[in-house]
Amino acid sequence: DEMNLNRIRAPLFAFILAEELTRSFLPPYVNNLLVPIPGLSPQVVIGLPIMLFMLIVALGQPYLGSWSDRVGRRKAMLIGAGVATVGFAGTGLSFNLYDLLLWRSLCALGYAMVFVAAQGYVLDRTGQNNRAQGFALFIGAIMVATVCGPSIGGILADNIGFRMSFAVSAV
Repeated sequence: DEMNLNRIRAPLFAFILAEELTRSFLPPYVNNLLVPIPGLSPQVVIGLPIMLFMLIVALGQPYLGSWSDRVGRRKAMLIGAGVATVGFAGTGLSFNLYDLLLWRSLCALGYAMVFVAAQGYVLDRTGQNNRAQGFALFIGAIMVATVCGPSIGGILADNIGFRMSFAVSAV
């Protein structure tokens, strides 16, 4: 099981990295698509995609955990990655803020699906004796992607543009 547990590291890292690539340039990208919303300052509007993303991930996890149990971890991860891929591609093709919010919602749903499926994978393959070790592997993959992603994403956005950087995340 330890060998199987290590098999989650690379796909989880790659998936989290795809999302983290967008962290450094998402606010300026949103600013380019800004649509004034009465009663909200531009700064709040720029933060809406991030807030919506986090809300969907937080609210979706309890439901998606049981869904992942039913359909299987591998299938849940593949479906989540597919949903996020469509979300990244759509985000790169967005023409206004409302369109972007829709696509970022798909990214969030896919992220939540993959996150809970990977977490369930670790839970399925660990017991009381090695659960901390399993989750250290899980958190390690996330933290490395969180450290590397924004820097790489910023470099990509500077060199190939925001839209193509979303395409890189989709790939």
